[in-house]
Amino acid sequence: MKRTATLVALIASLPVLARAGTLSGLTTADSCAYPFVSSAMAPVDYFFDAGPKVCKSLCQRAASQCKGYVKGYASCAGASYKNGNHYALENCALVSASPAALHDCRDAVNASYKAQKGDLAELASGQVDACAQWGKDCVAACVGAPL
Repeated sequence: MKRTATLVALIASLPVLARAGTLSGLTTADSCAYPFVSSAMAPVDYFFDAGPKVCKSLCQRAASQCKGYVKGYASCAGASYKNGNHYALENCALVSASPAALHDCRDAVNASYKAQKGDLAELASGQVDACAQWGKDCVAACVGAPL
């Protein structure tokens, strides 16, 4: 019953918050997984004792999982940025005093979103490359593994 009352109070306060121009996204990219996976992985010679064939297989699997984590981060962060952009655009309508101000606000929001997407693509690409390099270095460390 207490949760219902709290929810009703929150819903009742939403129009007041909206009129105040305080809409914000539900999450941020900080809510997403750590994107710098390759730097947190085990040393490249971690699988050395498994033997060359198994070592190479484990290296490739680990590098693939690393890439998957990075792509998961990029997907999560992209959704967060999109969500934030939606709320920021809605907020423009609440805080803009004129049609010209509304236009300028929306242009600024969209430019920011475009920059975020570009930065995210660059980050993800660099981190996927780092995962691939980790995998190559790991496989190279397997070459001298004992049979």
